[in-house]
Amino acid sequence: MERIGNEATKFLLFSQKMHYNEEVTQAIERFPHTRIGNKYPDRGFPEEVKYMRMYVVYPDHDYRTAERFLEEAIQPSIPSDHARDGFIAVMPLELADMTIYPEIEDVDSYLSGTYEALSFLKTGTSEDLSEVISDRVISEIGVSELLSTLPFNVIEPNMNEREKELVIDNYDEIKDRFNIDELFDWADVDPEQLGKVLTEMDSGENGARWRELSESIVEKTQEYSKATYG
Repeated sequence: MERIGNEATKFLLFSQKMHYNEEVTQAIERFPHTRIGNKYPDRGFPEEVKYMRMYVVYPDHDYRTAERFLEEAIQPSIPSDHARDGFIAVMPLELADMTIYPEIEDVDSYLSGTYEALSFLKTGTSEDLSEVISDRVISEIGVSELLSTLPFNVIEPNMNEREKELVIDNYDEIKDRFNIDELFDWADVDPEQLGKVLTEMDSGENGARWRELSESIVEKTQEYSKATYG
């Protein structure tokens, strides 16, 4: 099975009337996707949801944010004279965990394809291929080197989308500035100097905010490093 969208942010997309426009539908459906069937809501869920078309979309590359995906991938297809006829709403979709009962080994073999589809929905690839890729990457590259590719925003959840984007776009340069080889190396960085570099990359803006984030990043990395290595 072809591997798609595994690293890319997945999105839940809602269309109210916009999908009646062929160009808009083509813009959405050019990506790997699955449509969520129309269901009449029950038990207090807003009835109007039945008028929307819903998709789970797997972009071909990482747009990172719902705003960027909407602006770059969908909005150009909406004719200006139809912009008020309906709306498109997009939300990032986190599919981190999946549990199943009974265990797949105990399910009749003819259902295995359905299980694989669930795995694909979660990861963008079949489960078997995920395991092969993960094992090969870890054995050939190593955990330490893998950690070096992770930007430090993964340990600082309080960054907003703009801040995350700035860090990701400039992460290679930031690593070079501080001679970083792996994620835990940030524990030895001077937070004041890190704050200055990030402020510089933000066109000299938001210095106090970057200093605050830098202190938190270094402190949390120190805690994680101690918990991992003792």
